[in-house]
Amino acid sequence: MIVMRPSKKQLRWASLMAGISLLISGNALANWQIDGNRLKESVHEEISCLECHLKIENSDRHPNPTNIYRHDRIEFEPEACFQCHDDVQTQIADEKSHGGADIEDPGAFYNCIQCHNPHYEGAPQEASDDHAIDDFSDEDQECLECHQQTHADAPNHLLRIQNLCFSCHATGQSMPASVPVMDRDEYQQSPHAGMDCLACHFQAMDQDHHNRQIRTQCRECHLPHAESVAHDAHINVSCEACHLQGGMVVREKTTHAIRWQGNKALAGTPTRLHNLSKPDGEGCTRCHHPGNAIGAATMVLPAKSILCMPCHPATFSIADATTLISLVVFAIGFLSFASLCFSCAGNRWMDLRRAAKTIFSWKILGILGTFWYDVLLQRRLFRQSPRRWAIHAMIFWPMTIRFLWGIVGLLATTFLKSWPIGWELIDKNNPATALLFDVTGICLAIGIIIALDRGSRKNENRLPGLPPQDLPALFLMGGIVAVGFLLEGLRIALTGADGPATWAFLGYHISLLFKGMTGLDEFYGYIWYLHAILTGAFVAYLPFSRMMHIIMSPVILAINASGEKNSH
Repeated sequence: MIVMRPSKKQLRWASLMAGISLLISGNALANWQIDGNRLKESVHEEISCLECHLKIENSDRHPNPTNIYRHDRIEFEPEACFQCHDDVQTQIADEKSHGGADIEDPGAFYNCIQCHNPHYEGAPQEASDDHAIDDFSDEDQECLECHQQTHADAPNHLLRIQNLCFSCHATGQSMPASVPVMDRDEYQQSPHAGMDCLACHFQAMDQDHHNRQIRTQCRECHLPHAESVAHDAHINVSCEACHLQGGMVVREKTTHAIRWQGNKALAGTPTRLHNLSKPDGEGCTRCHHPGNAIGAATMVLPAKSILCMPCHPATFSIADATTLISLVVFAIGFLSFASLCFSCAGNRWMDLRRAAKTIFSWKILGILGTFWYDVLLQRRLFRQSPRRWAIHAMIFWPMTIRFLWGIVGLLATTFLKSWPIGWELIDKNNPATALLFDVTGICLAIGIIIALDRGSRKNENRLPGLPPQDLPALFLMGGIVAVGFLLEGLRIALTGADGPATWAFLGYHISLLFKGMTGLDEFYGYIWYLHAILTGAFVAYLPFSRMMHIIMSPVILAINASGEKNSH
């Protein structure tokens, strides 16, 4: 994984997020960090902290995590202000006026901090001087040691933030079971030990949301894994589900995303939430085990290899024995075929060298024109037989569209990881991707069925010189498509992705046949390997079949075009 360390500017922004929410809400007690510079220039700069925060001096413990987790706690008591501003209290209660204006509801004006921030009352938005903590009284220095707002590049910033957080979240603090605690020494060995806590937990200083914080998004700093590592099946799996120790993995009912969740059974015990680790084979069993509730296959399946690229977003990898064996057989067959072709045609090697030289000449335009008209558009086949061209197009074009879609998705998720569209191209549950692959799959199936039907009939009008159909190749292709749709239906039934998967309309209706069935997690792996084996068998058979023209025809056309004066 590529790790992007946040800049000082990013850390400073994260540190001030809670302070910004304070300015928006106007609630002075909504934040635990105070801008000491503005406090020193406010009208209350001579007042000690404890003169307003009356309960702190008499409390047995500060901070008290019990109060933090109380939803009914009192955030503000008017007496803290009225002990000095008793004239304002009289005006509100007796004269029904405040700030020189008449008021109708005096009760609405007793929560002073809705409008006034006592820490910064009368202070400019930006302090004119940089006041050190020594400028405050000894009593206030003790408070500001934890509560003074600092910047990411300030001395001892990380230590001060961690000390504040660990005053509750460290072992040995006798915390309630609802407060997660950790071993501080062990935390120092974690990957994020040298980072500001607020960079991820930016709402931690906001009292109103401290125990209801937004879930941290790892991708704010870390780029996602490439397809070769994570596979498209893990697009909707959160980083924590694999990398975060402890807890459990669950699937959300609405989004069907897989995420990490704390284990309530371990509440009150030290957690290892920050000890991120690199998943290994055993780590995969957190999800991939028999009877799991998140829709994961029992088998840990390899990434889709280079064999899958003609039809799927895949990888330039040889990740399994099926791929390796089929490619070895293909290479032997291809080399034998090429040797036979060029040994029978004495000047073909010279023609091939001439074609290679045209890459750096104007003749390349002629080759590109031939490739466009005769390879992609199948011009010569159309001239011979429009009906045969239509059947061929039903097979050729869906595979071409799938290949182009997949190769763009692969390159984007490998080299442009921050580009969101790239991930949508390989997401099977994306509506556009689901619809495209279902439509092209159906076209493939129709083309193969028509070809088999046409070949089974005696046709006296058959063009002379055309070889008979290669039935093994067609049956292998038909088997790949059929098992592929079955596999898609099993995936939808297993993961329960009913909403977005409905765009894969055929796969979705197949999934209805398996909905509610048990054992799909184990069955899915076997069908996946059946699909892979059929694909490998087709690739291995290709050099020995009549469909070798898929590879050789573009080569021969390019050689011929390089020798023509006017290639177009």
